[in-house]
This record gives sequence, C-alpha cells and structure tokens, in this order.
Amino acid sequence: MSTNPAEVASPASQPPATSAPSSGARLIVLLGLLGLVIAAYGYDYGVARPAVDAAEKKVNDFVDASNRLGVKEGTAVTPDAIHKELGMNPTFVEKHPNDHYEVEYYCWWGHVPVLNLRRHFLSLVYVGDEPRRFSSHHKNEAPPREALPIMEKVEPTAEDQSVPLPESPGEKREGGEKKSDSDAAPPAEAPPSEK
Repeated sequence: MSTNPAEVASPASQPPATSAPSSGARLIVLLGLLGLVIAAYGYDYGVARPAVDAAEKKVNDFVDASNRLGVKEGTAVTPDAIHKELGMNPTFVEKHPNDHYEVEYYCWWGHVPVLNLRRHFLSLVYVGDEPRRFSSHHKNEAPPREALPIMEKVEPTAEDQSVPLPESPGEKREGGEKKSDSDAAPPAEAPPSEK
C-alpha cells in the first residue's frame, strides 16, 4: 500500500459535476408559467371582475327601465333584448323545455374549463314558452333552486284515490250512486199523538 499523495485523489481535484443541459429549458418553462399565472390574475382582477360588475349593472338598469314602462309602452324582456343590451351572446345556454325555462351563462373566462363557472360569470334565468321572458339573474353563482320555475310532480297515492265525493245537504250517496231526498223512501209516519 502506497501513501503517495499523488495516488490518492482528493475531493478538490475531482472535476466539477456539469449541470444538465435541460436546466436552462426548465427555467424558461417555469418562468413562462409564472408569467402566465401573473397575467391570468391581472386579467381576473383588472378585466373580468369590472366587466361582470358592469354587465350586472346594465341588466339591472335595463330591466328596471322596462318594468317602469306601462303595459302599453313596455314589452317583456326577452333574451334577444338582453343580448343587444350587453353587446354579446351567452357563452352557453342550458335549455329545459319540459320545465319551461332556460339559463344563459355569460362567462368572462369563456370556455376555459373549471374557471368559467368559478370566476366572474353572470347567469340569467328566462321562463315561459318561446319567446321566453326574463325572470332573474345571479352574479358568480348558478341559479338557486328557488329561482327556477320547477313544478314538483306529485304522484297520487292510494289514500288520494279513495277520498269520498262531497255531498250536498239534500243528497246521500250509497255505493257511488246519487240519491236525493225525493228518491229516498218516504219517512215513516209518526204515530198520532194521543191527547
């Protein structure tokens, strides 16, 4: 065994580890993502939020002005009138023809999945048959159940089917047939009163 210092490699004399060539590309990708996130926050707070507030104010003012008009001068607020007032078409529409309503969504995040119904949108409910008329609007929330004109379908029960028919004072029902006092047997005569 030799103790020659030239044969023993010291840690300082080892060549430095070279960094992977992809670290520069990785840094560029990460900085690009950071820039994208900052731009998204800027759009969200600087453009989308004020745009939704302005659209809600336009809808409120338009509907209030329409409601102030008399029946002869005013008309129902239809989806076409709202589109014209906002200057845009809805991002998407949920139609419920069997329940006679539809919901239009105006999303300032457009068709971006996940974000479009979480950040800055307006939902408008229209009721009735075509052409539908404005019912309500909701900012940054889907319409609650109370705002939708859904009729609960009640199934008749066995008790509901066996409810007796109403009787008038001069009628009696026996076995489902009508009998009036004139059809009934004459009342038995009272015995003559004895004096």
